[in-house]
This record gives sequence, C-alpha cells and structure tokens, in this order.
Amino acid sequence: MKRLKVVLVDDEPLLCGELKGLLEEQDWAWVVGVYHNGPSALAFLEAEGADLVFLDVSMPGMDGLEVARRILSLPKPPRVVFVTAHASFALEAFSVRAVDYLLKPFDADDLRRVAERVLPLPGAEPHTERKAWTRTLLVERGSSLEVVPVSIIRLVQAREGEVFVETLEGRQWPIRASLRDLEEKLDPRVFMRCHRNFIVNLDQVQQLTPWDNHGYLLKLRALRDQKAAEVPVGRAYADRIRAHFHL
Repeated sequence: MKRLKVVLVDDEPLLCGELKGLLEEQDWAWVVGVYHNGPSALAFLEAEGADLVFLDVSMPGMDGLEVARRILSLPKPPRVVFVTAHASFALEAFSVRAVDYLLKPFDADDLRRVAERVLPLPGAEPHTERKAWTRTLLVERGSSLEVVPVSIIRLVQAREGEVFVETLEGRQWPIRASLRDLEEKLDPRVFMRCHRNFIVNLDQVQQLTPWDNHGYLLKLRALRDQKAAEVPVGRAYADRIRAHFHL
C-alpha cells in the first residue's frame, strides 16, 4: 500500500506529538511535516505538496478555515481533516471541502475512520469511479429549505409519518425523503439502517447492549447537557450491525 504524505498543523505541540504518534502506528500514513501556524504550513505545501492535512480550526493569526481556503487554491490541493474541540465547526468544515473532522480528544479508532474515507476501496481498479455519496441534505426550516452537510448528522428517524434528521448539536429538522431514499444516498460505511424507523451514524455509536431477542440497543455519544440516546436495532438488521462491529 502506498502511504499518504501527511502534514499536521496545530498550535499545540503536545497535540501534534500525540497525533503524530498515532499516525506513525498506521500503515497508510507518512508524516512529512509538523507546523504550528498556517503560513509555515502553506509555504511547505506550496513547495513540497502533500496528500492529506490534519488542520486545527482555532489557531492565533490565520485560523484553520482560512488556511483551508488557501489550500483549495493550490494547483494540487491536499485533502483536509479538521481537528477541533467543537462540533459546531462542522458546517464551516464542509464549506471548505473537508473530508472529515476529528473532535478532541481523539484516538486510533478516529484515524481508522479517516482512513476509510481517504483511502481507495480494497481491490478497486485505479481510475475506477466510485459512487458519489451525497454530502448534503435539504431539510425543512419553516417555509425554506436549508442545506445540511451529512458530516454533522447523528441519526435519521421516522416517526408519526414524517422523517427527521438530528445533528451533532441536537437539532432536529424534518426532511422530504423516506428512509429508503436516504439509504440509497448516504455512504453505508458511515450511515446504516438499523431499524425500520432509524438510520444511525456509526461513528456516533458508543456502546452496544443485547436487546429484545437477538437485537441490540445502540447507545450514541451524549450531546452537550443531554443524556446519551439509545437507538434500537431490529432483528432484521442485527446481522449487518454484528458484521460492522465484528461481533
């Protein structure tokens, strides 16, 4: 496997050291530069290039969003993964075409998720086009339709004849689509139908508990000032959940 050339940009040296150590344990990443401010990182990228940049959002002077905008103007822009302590930055991350974002604190499982998004599928032929999973959904907000990036969606739920998406910030919006339609649009490596009434963001699953005759309850990461949500897994969907989590 060809390793990706990776650059780290964060004004916290300790965090850079932690991330560099985790990446060095991966067989797909080769850290070629560590920088603590935007201008230095951009100078390196303009001269040497890279495949992937882990970029802090909050930095003094030039912040990560501005660095990402300038990266987009490079002849061969690397892909960007934001590193942030705040899920609320997800919408801005989407606006500059970030492929993912890590919420501090992060771990090796987060890097494996990033790898699934930036590496080619095993056995895929070079230059073979992959299905373009949707990156946005249109939700209803009063009389208007609002664009929501799928990267900030926690779960999708059907109830009382309507379908709602819930974001990482706990907001719920109605959407003019069925769960079946959304299954066809959302990347199955991230979003999985687990019940006739639910599609869940697998990255948000924190715990699995046996439930109701060979099914499960999925405990999702708790939102700020709220209890952790539990989502049922129907028996018809249990096999795919077991396969995903290697149970």
